[in-house]
Amino acid sequence: MCVHTPLGVWFGTMIDLKPSPKGLIVGAFTDRNGRECVIQESSVPSESCLWLGVDLGLNGEPIPGGRMHLTRELVLDLLPILRHFARTGSLGYDDPSQQFQIGTWVIGVGPDNKGVFGRVTEVSPGRYLKVQDDTRIPPAGQISCAWDQVDLIWEVTQERQVDDSPTPLERILREDHDDD
Repeated sequence: MCVHTPLGVWFGTMIDLKPSPKGLIVGAFTDRNGRECVIQESSVPSESCLWLGVDLGLNGEPIPGGRMHLTRELVLDLLPILRHFARTGSLGYDDPSQQFQIGTWVIGVGPDNKGVFGRVTEVSPGRYLKVQDDTRIPPAGQISCAWDQVDLIWEVTQERQVDDSPTPLERILREDHDDD
């Protein structure tokens, strides 16, 4: 798998998600210490939760309560910290108002904008953010999202590498100029 990130291209593996015998989605992975870890949907019917953690210790002994039971709200609180760590290697917070400025190049990582590459064209901290899809001619391709979703669906990235092929806007301008 090849994923484009602000730090470059990552050639890692995704956690393989499968249904459990009870029909809940579960994924297994190994942590830095070689321990088997699990991320799993919770069976709590009244709210969306997940389990994350380990079942066995370093010596293979069972660890009662070795998994965290996380609500969506807790996950949303953890995401800015985890994203900052993934980006920098240190603990901290990403502040969307500092990260997303007019002219910043971004790539979509949300379910509805995955792979969209563009530039931030308008910022209203606390309210919304607008991005212009780099493959579309304005005003088409203008994508707006609520401020509380900005850091969940957009990643800051490097400027598009320029090649010899013209953008859609450049093609139209050339066609208009060729008619003169």
